Amino acid sequence: MSIIILYIIVPVLLFICSIYDLKKGEIENYWSYILGAVGIIYSIFVNQFKSNFCAALIIFIALYSVYIFSALIGKYGLGGADVRILTALALSIGYNILSIIIISSVLNIIYILFKSLFTRQKLNSICTKYVPFILVGYTITLFLINK
Repeated sequence: MSIIILYIIVPVLLFICSIYDLKKGEIENYWSYILGAVGIIYSIFVNQFKSNFCAALIIFIALYSVYIFSALIGKYGLGGADVRILTALALSIGYNILSIIIISSVLNIIYILFKSLFTRQKLNSICTKYVPFILVGYTITLFLINK
């Protein structure tokens, strides 16, 4: 059951969220709630709820602070859906969420650098959709932690 959740249900939900992010630029709240509910069910099933909940709480506080700070200074940063999705993922994979954040951020930076190089756009004017990078980071992290 736990393998089905981590390797099928969560990636499918992230893929759906990625499609919404790419097409509409926003993700409905209920997708984050579904992902969070799946994370809670999984963490209860594998008896890691307390640890994963603490990880999710820490991630939420840290990322929401970045989100608010970005909004206050008027710069591009994390969106609200990015914060919700990463928090929901932390409910299922706990502190391994840090790997996802690092991997997805590095991939996003590489993408921005290449886009700037080939389109001659200024670095600070490039806005990307982050959820597809979260999906790739999640997939890579799954394979790294289960070797």
